[in-house]
Amino acid sequence: MSNVKKFDSFAISASAGCGKTEEMAIRLLGMFLSDPEPEKVFNSVMAVTFSQSGAREIYNRIIEILFDT
Repeated sequence: MSNVKKFDSFAISASAGCGKTEEMAIRLLGMFLSDPEPEKVFNSVMAVTFSQSGAREIYNRIIEILFDT
């Protein structure tokens, strides 16, 4: 997980196929894992996507990064 970084607020706006999902997954993980109390961060984050399939893709990407699948 060497690519996990700490970020605060952010917005991602780009064309299809530019890596938005990957970037969002990495930034969300960075926010969760860089805090000594990640459950507090988790309870204060709002991530927005325009479809259930987009949300599912972000979730799956986070799982892939965490478990190197």
